[in-house]
Amino acid sequence: MKRVLILATAMAMFAAPAAASIVNTKHDLSSGSLATVKSDNVDELCVFCHTPHAASTTVVNAPLWNRGVSAALVAGDLYDSPSLTAASQPATVVAAVNASDARLCLSCHDGSSMAGGLVNPSNPEATGQPTFSGSAVVTGHTNLFDGTTKLTNDHPIGMDYATAQAADSGLKATPGLRFFSGVMWCASCHNVHDNTHSPFLAADNTGSALCLRCHDK
Repeated sequence: MKRVLILATAMAMFAAPAAASIVNTKHDLSSGSLATVKSDNVDELCVFCHTPHAASTTVVNAPLWNRGVSAALVAGDLYDSPSLTAASQPATVVAAVNASDARLCLSCHDGSSMAGGLVNPSNPEATGQPTFSGSAVVTGHTNLFDGTTKLTNDHPIGMDYATAQAADSGLKATPGLRFFSGVMWCASCHNVHDNTHSPFLAADNTGSALCLRCHDK
């Protein structure tokens, strides 16, 4: 019986799906990564965003956060369009955007802040702040700000989805995405720790399937 139990346990372990990992994805900035953009001097994987000790105590939207946050956004930094209902317009959502995960993402993805900026650098006496080869390459791979346009050409976030949906018949009542206290964040469409659906999408977007979870077109 003991042998049977051991064999069954081993088979279950091999049959279980592998856990999602950022190893060798674009979010793996460690020096040993196979990604195009990586550090020259830091071989740790998680330290670029998280630290087990001396983490920032000012950030509430991420556990053990090891970076600063980007500057607060203003309404003019966000996407606007005549097609947006009042519930999704920049002036309505800007406070919610600043309270979301957006400023965490932009602490790398503003195109200029990826290098350095760690609250608790890896082995500071030996390594210090991370450095990266080819600043132009780094900027090109991380930039969501596109120069001075900020997020004006990116998908709206910060709206209370139920309120937006009630005013827009083109949005589905049950979108099948995760929201945060009902509000759409970057993490509604992206999973930063799982690149199963590149680029870190929360679900497969073949045939615009992810888009069509919300949009009834």
